[in-house]
Amino acid sequence: MRPGHKSHKTGMLGVYLTAAELTTRGFIVSPTSRSAVGADLLVTDPRCRTAWSVQVKTQAASANYWLAGKNAQKLNSPSHVYVFVNLRGMERPEYLVVPSSVVAAHTYDDKGFYCFDRAEGKSFIGTQGWHDQAEEGWEVFGDPKSDLDPLPSYRDLKAVLNFLPTIERLSGREVTSWDGGEKHPDGTLTFPYAVYPELVDILVQTLYALGFIINFDWMGWWRDAETYIQNGELLRNASLEICVKLLTGHVRNDRFFDGHLGQVISSGHILAILRRLESIQAAYHG
Repeated sequence: MRPGHKSHKTGMLGVYLTAAELTTRGFIVSPTSRSAVGADLLVTDPRCRTAWSVQVKTQAASANYWLAGKNAQKLNSPSHVYVFVNLRGMERPEYLVVPSSVVAAHTYDDKGFYCFDRAEGKSFIGTQGWHDQAEEGWEVFGDPKSDLDPLPSYRDLKAVLNFLPTIERLSGREVTSWDGGEKHPDGTLTFPYAVYPELVDILVQTLYALGFIINFDWMGWWRDAETYIQNGELLRNASLEICVKLLTGHVRNDRFFDGHLGQVISSGHILAILRRLESIQAAYHG
């Protein structure tokens, strides 16, 4: 057997096993040319809303690290994902799905070999609030069967978190003032309406612009939302999807119940959501 042939076969096996796993989960998958730099697979959901390039790194036996390659510290894109594979003979392989930002932040040089540790991948997955008992991280790709819009990227999270100091200052204070309610000379009345500080209005505009306000049946979901409103520990471990749903529900609810957004800012609930987003973003950013 010529040098490198065995490792090449191991690498190809990992690529096709990963492609099969993604296909089973409902994604559309296409292998690239083996000469393609940085991408072994191209992946999209059935509605072609989001696409990813995927790099697969495979070990022939269970290991606590993978050779990520010298470019791993530079490849950092929300649409680029690594799948690390440990082969286990005839048993199902172990997979570890990790965003490129996390790999870039934690790849280290060990005497010229650029390595990524299994523990770093597991640590990232453990911070995301996903309901994945195997902790393999396939949720990085989202749910291909979901009707939800694609979730915001970690860069979008960073932009929204610029409002964290503002919300910290407003928490525990009366946020809402009221205008209107006057009686005009002709006898007509204007209904009172809530007025928020300008930065709150800009926050809402930013949430819309960056995809934090999504289309889904938020009214039908509101009973679930109340469990996160009432249980701070549950919220501290919520996923990005749950946080986005909560923000959507509060912004939408403000249209029906004027002053609602001001109440949840004053109560500290919006601050708790942003702090959870901060911990999620920190894990992505490394």
